[in-house]
Amino acid sequence: MRTKTKTTTALLAATALCTGLGAASGGTAHAATVHKFTAKVDINGRARIGQPANAPGHVENQYRKGHKVPVVCQEYYGSALWNKTSDKTWVPDKYVKTGTDGRAPGVPDCNPGKPGKGQTPRDDFNHKTYGFAADNCTAFAAFRVVDRLGVKGFRNDWKGQHFGNAGTWDNAARGAHLKVDKKPVVGGIAVNDVHKVGHVAYINKVHKDGSFDVEEYNWNNPLHYGTRSHVHLSNAQADFQHVIHFKRS
Repeated sequence: MRTKTKTTTALLAATALCTGLGAASGGTAHAATVHKFTAKVDINGRARIGQPANAPGHVENQYRKGHKVPVVCQEYYGSALWNKTSDKTWVPDKYVKTGTDGRAPGVPDCNPGKPGKGQTPRDDFNHKTYGFAADNCTAFAAFRVVDRLGVKGFRNDWKGQHFGNAGTWDNAARGAHLKVDKKPVVGGIAVNDVHKVGHVAYINKVHKDGSFDVEEYNWNNPLHYGTRSHVHLSNAQADFQHVIHFKRS
């Protein structure tokens, strides 16, 4: 168990780099619908995620090489990423040209998780800055907002607000007309504004007792990925004080 002195030291060290950088172009948020990507090869559509190409119910050569695949969301099956199409079939992401080997920017998760179920922690950060300091809690949270929540165009300066340091995210979110409260939800961004620069983290599971798990960068593992379980909303230095809802629940 950490002492109060160690907790305070860890918080100060962790939040020292949770800062915003200069102004950047803004954007508008909207839910992802259909994203069209090019098929690398002829692809059979599968009835369920993870199925082999010739499983019962498959659609033979549903998407021909060079044609567009209408992707609505993505989900991991084991270590492999899959794409769900607007035709209600599944195709392996490795056969689709999305411009990245991981999640395609702006395409939401097919299974965003619910309280009690949650999402499996995964360090899939693309290390882009989104206008924030590199490998910093704010940059990672912005990545989750764009990649996992499908809020296209989110970055430091967005919807007329400068999100800046982690500790000012809740005020910027209110200015952007987002819901900010003290109710943790899967997909919420937890904000600590006890200190000047603060800290932000992504909520990936909520427990029945109201505590929750987070994924984060630059907390107890400087400039790297980490997770914590059963944290709370309180005025304690290692907890959080607000939850930003980028997606309406």
